[in-house]
Amino acid sequence: TVSLPTIQCNVCKKNITKALKKDEGIIEFKIDVDGKNAKISFDKSKTDLSKIEKLITAAGYDANDKKSDPEAYNNLDDCCKLPKDRKEKSSH
Repeated sequence: TVSLPTIQCNVCKKNITKALKKDEGIIEFKIDVDGKNAKISFDKSKTDLSKIEKLITAAGYDANDKKSDPEAYNNLDDCCKLPKDRKEKSSH
């Protein structure tokens, strides 16, 4: 289970899904927006937790104790940013 403390909405879920699909070692995963985590099954001979965390942080999200890539985070849709970083109030 990977903690996703900055996940906000279904757009976030879609972005993280896209990132995780880049790793052929990941067998399956389930992202829980409300629970702010992802349960990930992976082939340990093809990938590892740090690579998976790197994919998520490169997509602009925190993963466990790893911080998101600042540039990727800035490029996220407003609804995917933390409320304090949003340009305008959104209804998501």
